[in-house]
Amino acid sequence: MGSDYSGLLMLVNMQDREMLISTSGRAIDIFTDSRITRMEDNVISSLSNADYYNACKTFIRDVKNYANAGVPSGQYRVETEITYANKVSRRMKSLPIYITALVISLGATLILSLSSKGKVTINSGTYEETGSFVLSETRDDYIRESTTRTRINDSSSSGGSGKSSTHIGSSGRTHGGSSSGRKF
Repeated sequence: MGSDYSGLLMLVNMQDREMLISTSGRAIDIFTDSRITRMEDNVISSLSNADYYNACKTFIRDVKNYANAGVPSGQYRVETEITYANKVSRRMKSLPIYITALVISLGATLILSLSSKGKVTINSGTYEETGSFVLSETRDDYIRESTTRTRINDSSSSGGSGKSSTHIGSSGRTHGGSSSGRKF
């Protein structure tokens, strides 16, 4: 709506059984990452049980509640680039990638093991003179300890304030919300 294309969309992908919430314009500021996560939590069980009416009804109720509450205090935007590395990372979380890699590695191993015909051509004698290495002593020395501390903000206690992650869509406009779908 409007010149800044403000709006919110819940996409339900029935083929891959995942849902995604996307925001644009002023909705990016109202629907922070933590609010979107809570909205997803509220509708995911209904979607899993094929109760799409109640899922949509719950989604609309949450939209009304957060829209009436307005922009939470302390809200800020964090622009996330969808780079080649992000796309690769998303693909790495996909099961078919691992199945393909397993099939290729098993095939290569099978071909190489059949072509060697069981002959061992390299052993310890290939690289060292017989009897030249003798392990005389072993020990473990404790050198140092390193501790790292990271502050974690609890956004649930601050009334839903927090960040809104954004990215540039194919239209060239800024969008917020989920950058990848959530399975149901």
